[in-house]
Amino acid sequence: MSDIAVDPAHLQKAVSRLEAIAAELERTIAAHGDDLRTAPAGSDEVSRAAARSFTGSAEAFDAEMTKGVAGTRDVAAALRDGSTTITTTDQQVAGELSGI
Repeated sequence: MSDIAVDPAHLQKAVSRLEAIAAELERTIAAHGDDLRTAPAGSDEVSRAAARSFTGSAEAFDAEMTKGVAGTRDVAAALRDGSTTITTTDQQVAGELSGI
């Protein structure tokens, strides 16, 4: 048997913080994503190429941030599920011990 102690209340606080971080990142991406896309400064080939390059980088950044938000939510869900499992198991064990 291991000596690991887990406090479900602390896990729930961590879950809440992770969900808040994910929500804030999502709001920031939505609010500022279009600001990262650039129109060409002129009609010449260099201006168009620079704008395409910068916009492509912005779109790649946006996609990676979106994946990061999803990953953060996945971690929060795993912690939430783990906390629920721990609480349920603790209650079952307590119920079994009270019958002794």
